[in-house]
Amino acid sequence: MLPDNQGAFIKFSPPESDKNDLSKYYDCALSSAEFTDGYLYIGDKNHYICYRNNEAPRGYDVLNIKKIEEKENFYLIDTSGTKVFSKKELNTLPLEQVILKIRPDLNKNYNLPSNIFALVKPALYKMLSRYFRNHNLNYKLAKFISSKNQLLILYEIFPRSNAPTGEIIPAFVLSYLCDLPFCSIFTKEYSLKNRHILVEWKMRNPCMLENIADIFPENSITLFTTSIDFPNMIISPSPTFFSGDDLIKINISQTSHIKLSSVNNDNGLKMEIPVRIIPDTGRLLKSNAIILDKIEKNWVQKLLYRLPYELFESVQVCFGKDYGILKADELPIDLIPFGRHMQKFQGSNLYIPIGTKLMPDLPYKPIADNLNLKQDTLTFLCIDFRLDVLEKEFSPLSLKLISESNYEIEFQVQPVKDLLEIKWKSTDNDNQNSFINKFVKQNKISKRLNQEQIESKKPENIETIIRNLAAKQLKSDDFIGAAMCYALSDDKLNAARYFQKVINSLKSG
Repeated sequence: MLPDNQGAFIKFSPPESDKNDLSKYYDCALSSAEFTDGYLYIGDKNHYICYRNNEAPRGYDVLNIKKIEEKENFYLIDTSGTKVFSKKELNTLPLEQVILKIRPDLNKNYNLPSNIFALVKPALYKMLSRYFRNHNLNYKLAKFISSKNQLLILYEIFPRSNAPTGEIIPAFVLSYLCDLPFCSIFTKEYSLKNRHILVEWKMRNPCMLENIADIFPENSITLFTTSIDFPNMIISPSPTFFSGDDLIKINISQTSHIKLSSVNNDNGLKMEIPVRIIPDTGRLLKSNAIILDKIEKNWVQKLLYRLPYELFESVQVCFGKDYGILKADELPIDLIPFGRHMQKFQGSNLYIPIGTKLMPDLPYKPIADNLNLKQDTLTFLCIDFRLDVLEKEFSPLSLKLISESNYEIEFQVQPVKDLLEIKWKSTDNDNQNSFINKFVKQNKISKRLNQEQIESKKPENIETIIRNLAAKQLKSDDFIGAAMCYALSDDKLNAARYFQKVINSLKSG
């Protein structure tokens, strides 16, 4: 390297495969040099002559050159003269260090990766490890000492198998990591024979990685970044990665170890949990019963005239001195907008106000034992009072509309043995048969007469009437009238026949 980073000399020699055709090898080297605004000099030891360029397509030749054997200097000869450089002033660097000075440029065609690496400082370790776990991400990490004697951590991050975002790392995670200080994100762009090359996400290395990979040592990780926090670096040998699950240490503080034994008598410890009725806005409102006070009972009597008839079959009622109750599988809240609407608790005989729930959310059995609930009794548990009504006290609403109280009607059925017995005895079988035959004959005659009356009452259509009229006209030799009638009945054949007879009679007369 030249002093003050003014430039660099790269010394290289052709491989054995290209020594038979040096011009081809030199032309490729010249193209690479011109790509970086450089020059190509060829020679040996300490003397090098400028290779051909646009000014001299066939190259240069130096006549009568005198080589100066000085090991401390080397000479570059071109059209501007001879340039002398002292080797003491140059800083010799390995080729991999030269490649590390190439910064990545922007990659416009990037996608969300399924695997990333994050280079961070140790101060971010706990925060990032907790963040990765909270967002369904697995991670591995390795610690190493950089060339500047700094302790750094390299994360390898990838989604869990049950992550809701699938196999891709979410964009918000990448954005979060990019905004953190002392944190750079990389993606693996090349990996072969334990050589791994990582390039900063959204960036690309202008070199062909498969061509420069052999420059780096085996079992190494090379990082290319544009970050101001970290330089390009080679981690060699590759550090050992540990799974994040293996690094978790669980610590549960315990002051003393107490052995608990159960007590089955009444002197043991008892736990009392107060149960409260609290509002519950997360459930659908479904009313199963309505409690009415004295005034509301009168209101509902007037409102019943406006309710649909289906409601009277499904609703059951029980009216007491101070309160009345309507209950059904489902009551229309919009049709009965007053009263205390109640809902069933877990499908049992316990009713609680609609839009509420019991807290804590206990099963039915401990609540039934505490409230002493019975199977044949409906319990209405309000915030300020409780009603217990036997289920048999309820009756259908339709019966209440008929009468306020049901009454009994006594109906005595006479026993069968006390009924009058009637016996039919025939003295003459012939008379009996003649009577039956006469009855059957009269029945047939009456049916025939009824049929004739029905047929005579059937109205005749207009075509039949016109044909009958035409027949009467023919009996009186009125051929013109008959022809007109047949024409009206759409009988064209008869109409033409009798019109012809009229014409013939006129010709003969």
